[in-house]
Amino acid sequence: MNPIRRPRPRALGALLLCVCLVASGGIAALPAASIASPAGDVVAGQAIVHFVATATQSARAAALRAAGAQAIRPLLVRDHALVSVHASLPAALERLAAQPTIESAEPNRLARVQLEQPSDPCTATVANPPCPSGWHLAAIAAQSSWARYPAVYYPPASKLAIPSAQRVAVAVPDTAVQRTNADFRNGGSSEDAALGGQIDVAGMNGFAGLPPTSGPAAYHGTYVAGLVAASANNGYASAGVAYHADLLPLAVVNGDTGAAETAKLADAIVYAQQRGARVINLSLGLLAPDGTVEAAIRQVTTSANPPLVVAAAGNYGNDQPFYPAWFDNVVAVGGTDAMDRKAPCSNYGAKISVVAPAKGVASITSDGFMVAPDCGTSAATPQVSALAAALFAQNPSRTPAQVRAIIEQTADDLGTPGRDDVFGHGRINADRALGLGAGPQTSRATAAPVRAGGGASTVAAIATGASAIRQAEMFLDRQPSGPADRGFPVGAADGIFDSTYEALQTNFSAGSLTVGPHRVYVRAMDSSNQWGPVASAVMYADGIAPTISALQATNVVRPLDGGSTITFTALDDYSSTINYDVEVMLAGQPGLRVFRIERVVAPVGVQRITWTPRAIEAPGSYTVRITLRDQVSNTTAASTTFVMV
Repeated sequence: MNPIRRPRPRALGALLLCVCLVASGGIAALPAASIASPAGDVVAGQAIVHFVATATQSARAAALRAAGAQAIRPLLVRDHALVSVHASLPAALERLAAQPTIESAEPNRLARVQLEQPSDPCTATVANPPCPSGWHLAAIAAQSSWARYPAVYYPPASKLAIPSAQRVAVAVPDTAVQRTNADFRNGGSSEDAALGGQIDVAGMNGFAGLPPTSGPAAYHGTYVAGLVAASANNGYASAGVAYHADLLPLAVVNGDTGAAETAKLADAIVYAQQRGARVINLSLGLLAPDGTVEAAIRQVTTSANPPLVVAAAGNYGNDQPFYPAWFDNVVAVGGTDAMDRKAPCSNYGAKISVVAPAKGVASITSDGFMVAPDCGTSAATPQVSALAAALFAQNPSRTPAQVRAIIEQTADDLGTPGRDDVFGHGRINADRALGLGAGPQTSRATAAPVRAGGGASTVAAIATGASAIRQAEMFLDRQPSGPADRGFPVGAADGIFDSTYEALQTNFSAGSLTVGPHRVYVRAMDSSNQWGPVASAVMYADGIAPTISALQATNVVRPLDGGSTITFTALDDYSSTINYDVEVMLAGQPGLRVFRIERVVAPVGVQRITWTPRAIEAPGSYTVRITLRDQVSNTTAASTTFVMV
C-alpha cells in the first residue's frame, strides 16, 4: 500500500529489525531471523499525516474532521501527527491527502521478525572458555586505539573524572536495554551515567517508549548497546568499542512481538537529538523509503546540534536498498567476517560507507550472559557508532561530516582498491582513526595465504608520514600495547628506508601456525621516533584441501554428439582462486591421455568443460580425472568414467 502524497505518491516499505542471527559454534541458539513482515503489515486504523507547514492548528483539526480522522498525538517530527481512521486505510489515506492543509498521508507500518528465544547463552565471564571471544575488537584495532584515546582513564576509573564536554551519548532505538547490567557501570557506583555508569537513565525515562519485555527479540537492544559501550577492563563479559561513551536506550521495538512502529521510530530519532545524543545507532531498517522516518533524519541532521546517524545496511546478502541506511546523510554500514570478506548476510551497494565485523560478533544479552550471533549488520553498526563517539569525545568541536570523513579515510581498504560497493571505503580501523596525524599512517595491508605448518607469507603495506619513514614492524595475532612493544621487523620494498612514502614488505615463516585465519598488524615509525597507528590484514593458514563434488561426464555418441560435457563443483575454505587440471584418459590405461586442460578459476561452484573427441579416438570407456590445487598447493583429486559409442 502506497502512502498518498500531493503532488505524487511515494513508495513505502515495512520496517524490519536488521537481525540475521543464528547460533554460532554451539555457544548460543540465537534467533534465526526470517522476514515475516508483508508490505501491507500496518497498525490497524492508524495513519501518519504530514501537514503543510503554514497550516494553523485549527486548520489541521478541521482537515482531520473532514477526512473522518482523529488525532492521536503529534509527533516530534515537525508537522507530523499520528491519527486514527475509521474507513478502510486506502480510502482514509486518499481522503486525508485530498485535504489542502495535508502534504501527505501514509500508514503507521509495523516491522516483524520471526525469532526463537536464545536457549543456551554462555556465562559472561572472561574465565569461562566456551564464551565467545571479542575478535571484532582486534579486527578493527580497538585495543590499540584505547592507548590513544582515552589513555587518561584506561583502565577505566569513574566516568565522573571525564570532562563533561567529552561525555558523548550514543542513542540506541531498539528493544529495551537491560540498564542494570553489570557491564554498564564502567567504574561507577551504578549504571546511571550521572554516577559514572553508562546509561542516561533520566533521558531514557523521558521517552514514551515500550515497557521492557522478555520476549524472543528482547536480547537485541542490550546486545547492540554492549557493542557500543560495555565497560572495559572490569574482568567481566565483553568490552564496548567506546566503553567510555554514554548510552541513551530508547525502546521502540517490542521484545515480545519483534515489531516497531514507524511513528515511534521517528519520534525516537528526534528525541535523541533533543536529548543531546551525538550519535544515533539504527540497527534496524525499512524495506523502502518511508517519508516520516526520512523527515525525522532530515530534521535532526540539519538542526543546530546535528548527530551522526549510523544505520545497518541490511541482512539480505544482496544489493537491495535498505532504509534508513540508504537515505542521504546516513552512514550505511555493511559487514565482514573474520577473514575480511563480505559477511554472507550483508547487503551491498552504492550507499555503503564502511564495513565492520558482522559474523560471530560477541556481546552481552542480559546480566551474566553473552552470545555470538552467526551474522548480522546489526552487530557491525554499533561498532561504527562507537568509533564515531570516540572521535567526538577526542575532539568535541568535530562536526558529523568531519567524523564521517575520518572514519572513511582511515578505514582499511578491502576488495577493489578505493571505494567499492561491497566494502565501501573499507573496514573501520579505530587506531588509525583516533591516531590520525600521529606518526606515519600505514594502509593497504595485505598478507598472502600460507600453508599450515610450513611455507611463508608475504606481508605488504604502504606507510606515509610527514617525515621520512625509519622503521616498520609487524605483530601477529596481537596489537602493540604501546611504543615500547616490539614486533617483527618489516623492511622497505626497495631495501632502504629514506622516504615519506614507503612500500613495506616482509616474508613471514608460517612455523606452527594453526589452521585458520590469523591477523597481522603493521605499523611504521618516522624520523622523529613517533610510531603511527596500525593497519591490519588477515593471513590464513590453509591446511585443508579443496573439495570436488557432483563430478559428471556425459556419454558421447559419435559422430552425432559434439563431445562430452564434464561438470563438477570446486570449493575451498580460504583460497580465492583454484587451479584445476582436467584429464581424459582411456579407461584402465592412464598413460593414454587424450585430453588435458589447466585453468585458474574462482571457487564459485559449478565448473563446466567440454571434451570434443578427435577422429582417431575409438569407442569405449574413458576416465575423467580432476585435480584441484588451492593457493598454497593443497591438492585433491577425483575421477569418473563415461562411454563413447
